[in-house]
Amino acid sequence: RTALVKLKKSKTRAAWKDTRDEILAFMAEQDVPVYENEQVSTDLELKLGHHIESLLQLTSTKKGNESKHSEDGLKEELHWLVYGYQDTKDGKTSVELDIPGGKRHLGETSLEAAIRETEEE
Repeated sequence: RTALVKLKKSKTRAAWKDTRDEILAFMAEQDVPVYENEQVSTDLELKLGHHIESLLQLTSTKKGNESKHSEDGLKEELHWLVYGYQDTKDGKTSVELDIPGGKRHLGETSLEAAIRETEEE
């Protein structure tokens, strides 16, 4: 989450590139193939999708929206399932990071909707 917020708030190209490399290194640690010949393409564009942008805003640490703590006082960890969509146009490769999104069908529980939307992605 921290790196995604940093990417969103990057003011300079250098800061954006450093954060992009941090995210791609984390993805590589999770066995996601993001490198070509052990190097990141210098023109690889990393975008944040609409749903993940909304989630970042909803989980911001503004006053009154601090991180939750469990009964034993330990900070609860958030885990997000983030998808990376790769696209190549005019020889340039971009990766868009997003989370599953959609709407519940009539009579469907939230959990059923989440499972269905994830499977559809």
